[in-house]
Amino acid sequence: MIRGSVDVITENLASGWIYSDERKGPLSVEALINDQVVGRSVADLLRPDLAAAGLGDGKCGFEVQFQNALDPLFLPYVQVMLAGTDLELRRRIGAGFRDYFRALHQKFPRAGRAASVLGGLWTDRTDAAAILKGRADIGLVASRDANCIARYIQDGAVMVPRREEKKLLPVKSADRDVPTSVAETLFDEDLLRLIRIVFDDHPVAMRADILEVDEPDFGQMSSLEELPSPAECMGLIFPASEQATSVDVVRGGHRFPEFLPNGLSRWTHAAAEFTASQTLSADLPVDRYAVARGSAILVSPGALCKVSAANGRAIKVLLLPSRLSLLRFHKKAPRGELTHASGARIWV
Repeated sequence: MIRGSVDVITENLASGWIYSDERKGPLSVEALINDQVVGRSVADLLRPDLAAAGLGDGKCGFEVQFQNALDPLFLPYVQVMLAGTDLELRRRIGAGFRDYFRALHQKFPRAGRAASVLGGLWTDRTDAAAILKGRADIGLVASRDANCIARYIQDGAVMVPRREEKKLLPVKSADRDVPTSVAETLFDEDLLRLIRIVFDDHPVAMRADILEVDEPDFGQMSSLEELPSPAECMGLIFPASEQATSVDVVRGGHRFPEFLPNGLSRWTHAAAEFTASQTLSADLPVDRYAVARGSAILVSPGALCKVSAANGRAIKVLLLPSRLSLLRFHKKAPRGELTHASGARIWV
């Protein structure tokens, strides 16, 4: 039996080991790109770790020097084979790919990549600001809206004041028990337009929590429910009384690492019980938003926020794009529904 692996791949070489229980003497390997040999070597380098593992005398390591330095963008395509055969050595996870992505983003700085493993929502991308600018430059997003969404990307939250009292567009109702205050806020034309820009889809309100006391700790919207894609959601928070609602947001919290010390993704519902006080420093800077009656705040899925509603009632709404909400409820019909003329919906 022949065993081996490729441990390292750089622009100049590939190194690893290959060992056979049956053959005597060192084996030879070849490095190829697109079936073209770019380097050869004999696997006779001493590897004490392999000798300790019982692989002969341990002289089965190799280092293939490439004939010419490779462009890092080609590193994922390097194959190391047992010379004269079609037996390819397995590649250690990540070998060559770190250099590949570094080179990719140096050459193409606007190449998309997600800030979290889960990814999904375009505002969760590290190049979100560049995408937004491109859409604004070609007229897909108005400059007024682009400025608002830019703050949402930068801060993880943005205040949306009402400019004037507006008449709601027509709605279809399957159940009049749907909260009127949610419809009056969500179906505001300016607010709907901003949410559609972020979602690239019509929003659906999946859950509305009425808060009459201060929330005890910071949390994030993506952990409220078991969502099909936690990075594709948004929070909408607004007062339900004449008193303003205070919303505290940990500054830069939406850019914190995804995984908690216990290995759970903080984006997921499974991590909801691990409150911010258990995982965050107590002296982190916090931005406070005073949300007046008639206004609302949009909160990104990864932002760590806390609502203070002791002086009056507040409503916290979980929004999903329509493409995901259909998956969420494919086995469960909502008890009530309001549908906006634009396609936005409220389900309870």
